[in-house]
Amino acid sequence: MPLTVVPLAMVLLTLVIALFTLVDNCGWANKNVHTLGFFSKLIYLGYFHALDPPYNSIKKHHEAVECVAKVVACRAADVGCEFTSARGHMQDHEDKCAVWPLRAILQRQQDTVQRLSRLVEEQQTMLKRQRSEIDELNKDMQALKTQASVKFPFGVGPSAAAPAAAPARGRIIMSDSDSSDSSDSSDY
Repeated sequence: MPLTVVPLAMVLLTLVIALFTLVDNCGWANKNVHTLGFFSKLIYLGYFHALDPPYNSIKKHHEAVECVAKVVACRAADVGCEFTSARGHMQDHEDKCAVWPLRAILQRQQDTVQRLSRLVEEQQTMLKRQRSEIDELNKDMQALKTQASVKFPFGVGPSAAAPAAAPARGRIIMSDSDSSDSSDSSDY
């Protein structure tokens, strides 16, 4: 076997591609890193843009569903499981995951909590609005009291002219809907 000198650009290109694409336990990416010799020749000839196609294709594979080395979260991550692992080892975890069987219940509870939180926020908004309305009414009432005290300084005025109705003491007042017989209402 004759000894050949490998151009420095080819070696550097292979190392650069390996740095960008080498993925632990991913046979597809590692195999393609070693078979990209023709790209190193293109770079050696001056076509520097040739680095993008292999990197992008390997990156697309790694992000895709079939890459077993891609680190993914547990399917129950949305309800609190914080476990992450390579996609190839995730099935072992999911078989033993304590959160996964409870996922449906936890999801309903989270939905209920979110709905109740929205209701609380709406109630707080309504309470703020009502408090501001009460404050405005109190200010208006104070202004009216001030105006009334200026117009009628000695307590003589519209409020003194109309006496308040005296409460009916010892009498039971029934409305027409309460009494079923008109003769019984005369006794009261």
